[in-house]
Amino acid sequence: MRESERTGARAAEQVAHEGRAVKLDITPEAMRALHLERATRYGNQPQAVVAAARAKTPLVQAELSAHEAVTFAKRSLSERSAVIDDLP
Repeated sequence: MRESERTGARAAEQVAHEGRAVKLDITPEAMRALHLERATRYGNQPQAVVAAARAKTPLVQAELSAHEAVTFAKRSLSERSAVIDDLP
C-alpha cells in the first residue's frame, strides 16, 4: 500500500484483491476431468471415502413415528440444556 500511496480500509481491500489469482475459465466437463486426474494422482481418496461411507450401517432409523421423534428431540435437547419446557 505504501508503494501506491493508498491508505485506509478501502486501499487494503484493493491491495488484497490485486494479489488474488485469476479464476480458471474452463467448462464444467474440463473441471471434472481435472478433479478426476488429481484424484488418480493422489490414490483416488474420494472413491475410498465414498465406499467406506456406503459400507457403514445407518446410525438412525429411516422412519420414526411422531411420538418417537418428539421423545428423541426432548432427550437430545435435555443433554444440551438444563431447562426444558414441558410440551403438551
